[in-house]
Amino acid sequence: MANSFTAQIKIFPYTFAPRNWTWCNGQLLAISQFTAFYSLVGTIYGGDGRTSFGIPQFQGRTPLHAGTAPGLTPRVIGQWGGSENSQVSPAYLPTHTHQIKAVLASGSDTSEAAANNSYLSASRPGGTIVNERSYCSTPPGTGQMQMAEAAIGLTGGSDGVPLRQPYTALHFCICLEGIYPSRS
Repeated sequence: MANSFTAQIKIFPYTFAPRNWTWCNGQLLAISQFTAFYSLVGTIYGGDGRTSFGIPQFQGRTPLHAGTAPGLTPRVIGQWGGSENSQVSPAYLPTHTHQIKAVLASGSDTSEAAANNSYLSASRPGGTIVNERSYCSTPPGTGQMQMAEAAIGLTGGSDGVPLRQPYTALHFCICLEGIYPSRS
């Protein structure tokens, strides 16, 4: 890798960083030891700019091109963003409907409803289903019945939704000492 540029980033399948390269894991380096490297990247990736500067952090991150394009928001070199997990609220779910399955059961006979997992009301003393997609009504003029708890409920937890695309783990390394790139 004698032709590598200082601060060039490459992906390696090795279990070690090659000579004159280091892992892109966000560590701080001394400016006094890597002055050419520091003159190229400065404190884009961290450090105080007096005695130390940072290496990019690629552990658990996906590289993204700096800049912008039509329909995309601008990205500044060194900018971090995103998360591995996210909470999804109902506001982010697409508009959709669910059909309620229901059966007519006379009196307290709920065996057919249980067999079809289609309870609609908590009790059926003489009740009739007015609309299979909305509610159950007691005899005319007495109002609506309470929906059965088994008919609808919450599901899921609060751990978040994974946002990772399919991946293969490899090592990102950055060249500490190489050819100093010209700005032509």
